[in-house]
Amino acid sequence: MKGFESRIRQSLLTGAALGVCALTMSTTAYAAAAADDLQEIVITGSRIKTDSSAGISPVTSVGSEEIKLQGATRIEDVINNLPQAFAGQGSMISNGSSGTATVNLRDLGASRTLVLVNGHRMPAGSPLNPAADLNEIPEALVKRVDVLTGGASAVYGADAVAGVVNFVMDDNFEGAKADISYSFYQHNNNATKFQNAVKARNFGLPEDDVTDGFTRTYSGVLGVNTPDGKGNITVYADYRKTMAVTQDKRDYSACAISVSAKGAYSCGGSGTTAPAQIIDNIGGGDYVVSGTSLRDYTSADAFNYAPYNYYQRPDQRYSAGFFGHYEFNPHVQVYTEFMFHDDHTVAQIAPSGVFGQEFLIGCNSPLLSASEVTTLCTNNGLTATDKADVSVLRRNVEGGGRIDDLRHTSYRELVGLKGDLWDGWSYDAYAQRSTVILSETYKNDFSLARTAEAFNATTDANGKLVCANSAAVAAGCVPYNVFSSSTAIDPAALSYLQTPGFKEGSTVQDVVDVSISGDLGRYGIQSPLASHGVGIAFGTEYRREELTLKVDQEFDSGDLAGQGGSDPRCGRCLRRP
Repeated sequence: MKGFESRIRQSLLTGAALGVCALTMSTTAYAAAAADDLQEIVITGSRIKTDSSAGISPVTSVGSEEIKLQGATRIEDVINNLPQAFAGQGSMISNGSSGTATVNLRDLGASRTLVLVNGHRMPAGSPLNPAADLNEIPEALVKRVDVLTGGASAVYGADAVAGVVNFVMDDNFEGAKADISYSFYQHNNNATKFQNAVKARNFGLPEDDVTDGFTRTYSGVLGVNTPDGKGNITVYADYRKTMAVTQDKRDYSACAISVSAKGAYSCGGSGTTAPAQIIDNIGGGDYVVSGTSLRDYTSADAFNYAPYNYYQRPDQRYSAGFFGHYEFNPHVQVYTEFMFHDDHTVAQIAPSGVFGQEFLIGCNSPLLSASEVTTLCTNNGLTATDKADVSVLRRNVEGGGRIDDLRHTSYRELVGLKGDLWDGWSYDAYAQRSTVILSETYKNDFSLARTAEAFNATTDANGKLVCANSAAVAAGCVPYNVFSSSTAIDPAALSYLQTPGFKEGSTVQDVVDVSISGDLGRYGIQSPLASHGVGIAFGTEYRREELTLKVDQEFDSGDLAGQGGSDPRCGRCLRRP
């Protein structure tokens, strides 16, 4: 919708001039604060403490004030506004969605972008997607976001080739705050060139003025300092509810727009349509069912799959957690973090069906009319053994869109110690465990094996149309008659053919890290051209990753017709349109 939408947010109360000012100042505010307070901080992309925010590698910082000015209800929207970030998985993806939100720096792939919270690694977002899930980040507690796109792999390893995104939390918050955010889309459907294309195919157009995609976010933060001022605990909780937006609500996506070499706009579509397209694999004819006969298939018969697809997926998220620390003395500071989130979202695309599967249908089958037998079986004659060799493309418009129900639940616990050792040397040691649980149910897809049984039809003693295989009948088989457009599809046939698929799994990440850093300038080791001595850092890290994924027989065998990928375990395959 970018380029066509106006994003309206109730939280955006500041004028354009102030917004530009905040954008200009945000990258320098932290440098100024560090200079005034003369504090040593650790810059993203290094483990060496410094009193300056200037580093060898470029770091872009987006502060909490700028995030507020953007009025973002999703943190991935803030990241995707940066020029070095490309849209990865997110709420605007439906076909092939993993149900997560990811960041893809420099378009090198989300799996090559490392995501940190307070400098600590986030886990894989899903057993189907190794990239971190930004839905786990509490937007209300983000102090700033550091984005590093150069030299990150030297510090963080090969999974940071594209760069690092570090979410720095406000873990010294004192007091209480509550935020309510409300956002929506407003769009005027007045693009004549697209509307003419839609009208030419007699497809429906949306209303002229559309307001939709409502998102409500409620968050609260409570922070308390210890009486001696040496410690703090900050607790947060939030809830987000997002409503769906389908492509039929926009004139430019009311159909699958294609552009000719001369710049003319027209509506395309899919050959898997309703009524069914029948391809004669022997005679070479390409037909569409018309009543109980066949006529030549034309591009005007293509199915308009676009209206079913989600532009914005419906989503519901709960998250809660806390950040705490206490300094016993300059040598020992204990800190801890806990984060929980539960995200439930649904992706929807066009209905499933029979996507060109080849069948040998007896020419004496009660599914075929006399006219269809003449068209499809003429070359072989009409005997009991003759077969019509056809490929069937038929859209399950009666059953509705394919629905991918995705739920992710995560837990992240961390405890650490840090402090000064001696004469400018400091240490940081922590242990972290993260667990992400996936539950996925794919609905309204067709079983390839059951479709073959539903096309193998005969009549019983009473002349009733039934499946020929008695074992299939016992399993609920009802013939699927797509060779007549004048006869409604039997709902019992859909109950037999529409087969759900299930996946469940989890990822577990354990990290133990110890690092020591120091300033060799205290020992006179300093370049005459430098203002500071040589900084040094070294340490060791243990990391264990565990993945579990269980799929049912439908996914494991590749029996689901509408998945579009040869690998039944593919987590992000584009489904058939």
